[in-house]
Amino acid sequence: MLSLAARIMDRRIPIVSGLTRRSTLSIIGALLTMEMTAGHVENTLKLARLANLTFRPHIRYRRMPMSFLYFHALFRNRQYDRITREFSGAENIGYHYFNHILGVAHLYSGKPEAARFYLKRAISLNDAYSSDYRFLGRAELLLQNTTMAERWFDKSVELAPNTVMAHQNYAGRYDINAYKPAAWELKKARSLLLYDNYGQLAEDFFLLGRYDESLALYHKMLVHQRKLASSLPRQLLEKLARLDSKFVLNKPVRLLPYEWVTQFGHIGLLDSYLKMAQLGMYPDANYVLLAPANRVANPEYLSYWDKWFTIVRDDELIDALFPYQRYVGDNFMAYGGWEKTEFWTRAAARAHIEWSKQARPPLLEVSAEHRRVGAATLAALGVPEGAWYVGLHVREGGYHGESAGSIGGHRNASIEDYIPAIKLITEQGGYVIRLGDRSMRPAPELERLIDYARSPVKSSAADIFFCSTSRFVIGTTSGLTTACVSFGTPLVLVNCVSNDWQLWPGNVHFILKPIWDLRGKRFLPFSEAFVPPVQGYLINAQVMHRKGIRAVPNTPEEIAEAVRHKMNVMSDSGLSASDNGEAMQAYQRAMADNPIMFGAALPVPAFLDKRPELLGRTGQMVSRQLRHALA
Repeated sequence: MLSLAARIMDRRIPIVSGLTRRSTLSIIGALLTMEMTAGHVENTLKLARLANLTFRPHIRYRRMPMSFLYFHALFRNRQYDRITREFSGAENIGYHYFNHILGVAHLYSGKPEAARFYLKRAISLNDAYSSDYRFLGRAELLLQNTTMAERWFDKSVELAPNTVMAHQNYAGRYDINAYKPAAWELKKARSLLLYDNYGQLAEDFFLLGRYDESLALYHKMLVHQRKLASSLPRQLLEKLARLDSKFVLNKPVRLLPYEWVTQFGHIGLLDSYLKMAQLGMYPDANYVLLAPANRVANPEYLSYWDKWFTIVRDDELIDALFPYQRYVGDNFMAYGGWEKTEFWTRAAARAHIEWSKQARPPLLEVSAEHRRVGAATLAALGVPEGAWYVGLHVREGGYHGESAGSIGGHRNASIEDYIPAIKLITEQGGYVIRLGDRSMRPAPELERLIDYARSPVKSSAADIFFCSTSRFVIGTTSGLTTACVSFGTPLVLVNCVSNDWQLWPGNVHFILKPIWDLRGKRFLPFSEAFVPPVQGYLINAQVMHRKGIRAVPNTPEEIAEAVRHKMNVMSDSGLSASDNGEAMQAYQRAMADNPIMFGAALPVPAFLDKRPELLGRTGQMVSRQLRHALA
């Protein structure tokens, strides 16, 4: 059915008979509902396009049900601009949820006055939904009407008290339905929710690639937090002191909510936070980390951080502390305060550069217990005692449940492209340990390639062992990289693409996925790709598609060359880890407007030599065959 839909779209076949039209409407409507429910982004958008071509009058004149299904499909996949382009002014739509969709779409398209109209219209049709009031409050925030925003936030909590739950980052995977707010939290809801909604708006704009608006909202969030700031209640301080002997009662508290522990890589971000603190970028304080057992991605890895953080694992104490993140919480999205705010990863990248400049050692060292577990795991995998090995992580979408067309798909790669690089290692006597999770496709059957990620001996302790003891790790812009960094493990990173500044120390080499401009038929030089607005688009494959750009995977030859370079640097050949050649100087010039984008890491020289167009040295070094493939 989807292949037929694709042919209809490609050929724009009109379907005009009444019976056929009614049948097609039913089929497309059913398929749209099914694909939306399943979360299949690419199929949903294909069907939406087919619906638009086939039933254009229904959509233009807002006939139900097809017009609603069409806009709902776009809405579920954050196609807000496509929705708002259909509406030149205020329209009196007679359905509650349709108005809600239009209000939210206009909100995230930067049209808060239109958003206010549709959200008020939704409330006039049914005033029982707290989310309408919440989004109406956000529209007022964008219009700088904070008093009115507070009023609507109050109303939203009146309808649904559990929605007063604090928000810091979607990675927290908050269970709002089960949340039981404290009485004091409900009493102060309107002020607390200013902080939360500034932050949630900022995060939403960030995920839509809208850097400037996101940063401005994060600034307001942090300024508001400083106005709220106060000490924790004495009874909570005393409980923390009883929990942890290193907790000092007369020192301030910085609270890290549990989104810092929900993913393996997020636990790794504690490395950057602590380096920032030790470099004076955070105040000297009790660093309190909330870590409910059902949220911690890797308890073994988290235990390494007990040395520096007061880690709260008791659910009752976590619940008591959780609301105070608005007062003293630290997030990994924004850093700053009254005068200047910057994205957190940018500040953390500065810390890694300074840490490397001072030649400070890594914060973590693998424990004796994890070495014992690792040795047993190697034996079970058939790796001889004393053999050397390299970790390999090729990001796939299974862990996050990504479907075709999802926002993170551009960060994935195919392990088959790594075969020449794997053979470089195995032919010199090394083993390659494939890291990751059991959702991954089986690894190719190659001599000395061990598919540990899918093996029965995989464990959280062995994950740490391989991240910390591999001769080096072949990785990418994924969370596993941050864990390796915390142990000081050398890295060569390939197929890299991200809008974030990278938290990479000086023992990291990298190559990037080039960004192809579909309209200009050229690769964007670094000087365009890693400054706003394009840098912001790299968060989201759907945004990239709408902006006419795409990330192109590294070739097997590029990956192999990067690995060869890393092996040479780490050998006794005398090859320096740095390179001051002409290509590196051109790279530094290309990155002059954003020199800290990749922390203290260095690009692989051969990659620069073979990709001069990325340095702005030539604009059209793309073969006719490649242009055709990318068009």
